[in-house]
Amino acid sequence: MPNDAVVTAPLQAWRYCRWFLRQIATQFRDDGCTAAAAALTFTTMIAVVPFVAIIYRILSLLPEFDGVGDKITSFVFETFLPGSSDAVLEKVLEFSAKANELTLVGIGVVFVTTMLMLMRMEESFNRIWHVANTRAGLTRFLSYWGIISFGVPMIGVAVTAASYDGIADLAELRGSALMDVLREAVPPIATALTFTFLYYGVPSCRVRFPHALVGGVVTTILLAVAKEAFARVVPLFQNDLVYGAFAALPLFVMGLYLVWVMILVGAICARTLSLIPWEDEPDGVPAAIKCARVLALLHNAHLDGGAVTDADILRAVPMTRTERARIFDVLNAGRWLRPTSAKTWALGRGLSSMTLWELFLALPDDIAEENLGGDSAVEERFRAFLADGAVHLDVTLDKLNASHVHPKDAPTD
Repeated sequence: MPNDAVVTAPLQAWRYCRWFLRQIATQFRDDGCTAAAAALTFTTMIAVVPFVAIIYRILSLLPEFDGVGDKITSFVFETFLPGSSDAVLEKVLEFSAKANELTLVGIGVVFVTTMLMLMRMEESFNRIWHVANTRAGLTRFLSYWGIISFGVPMIGVAVTAASYDGIADLAELRGSALMDVLREAVPPIATALTFTFLYYGVPSCRVRFPHALVGGVVTTILLAVAKEAFARVVPLFQNDLVYGAFAALPLFVMGLYLVWVMILVGAICARTLSLIPWEDEPDGVPAAIKCARVLALLHNAHLDGGAVTDADILRAVPMTRTERARIFDVLNAGRWLRPTSAKTWALGRGLSSMTLWELFLALPDDIAEENLGGDSAVEERFRAFLADGAVHLDVTLDKLNASHVHPKDAPTD
């Protein structure tokens, strides 16, 4: 037994990793993440200057972060868009540095543009988390404001700590091994925490913090790999010969698109961690019994005034993807299942209007005695059904044929 456990654990881990990667690829395709990344790229190109202007405006209210705006913008471009030209960064800094000179109308336009970018991000995340209902107006506004108000200073602290130029109290530690380690470690940690904050706060549903943290770490690793790849690939392109003064624009757009692709992949990772893996092979339990178990789960949740998620259903009733599709088709056709929100289900009708026989006719699987090992009332009924059926069918075919022979065709002595 111990050896079996040792062998089983790596096998289960391998199956989970295979399922996890397959789930990411499937969800990336089914949720239209390529189109979402393109839409976010377009929105970001419009909102990048206003968003950086918001950063300058917020940091101008905090004397401790005077002059950090340029560092944050450079940090963002170097980390997220390493292939973009210095000319793009220079113009963004030039335009955004004038944030303190904006009028009220200008501030309003900048704020609205930034809100539109966050709304587009929320829509993409909600599609990944399969959220049907978004937040209400005030709650939505406060969540956006929280992202801007707390996210920007957090990055500012991280960038300042990474550069350690503004830390006078630690001047004697400059050049030490400890500060070198901090300077290398703080930027990726700040990046991971930023994405963790996005995955945790932007979707209009509850996201567990450990799942959001894993998504943030995955996105940070992907960005680090992409940064190295960009550094090697960008010099191979001779864009100046084709685009001239606009040579930085194609690389900027391509880098921005890849960044959003990686952000969405990190979001899918965070969401997939909350799912229960599908069974690879059917376990032989008839679909009618599994459907009855799902209805019992919905009924108990209804009595408690609640609903159940897909994870609750798969945890209580293990099934393959095909079995789940068949069972849910029957439940939806009979209006026994009612969606309430993202991956949350409630009982749609009372169980008094359905019989076990009707359920069996809807899901007429092969029912065998060896697959009825449970002690529930449903299994007892099916065992009785098999026993009674055996009594009625325990007759040879010649007797059945003899009982239907016409009198004139009957053999004579």
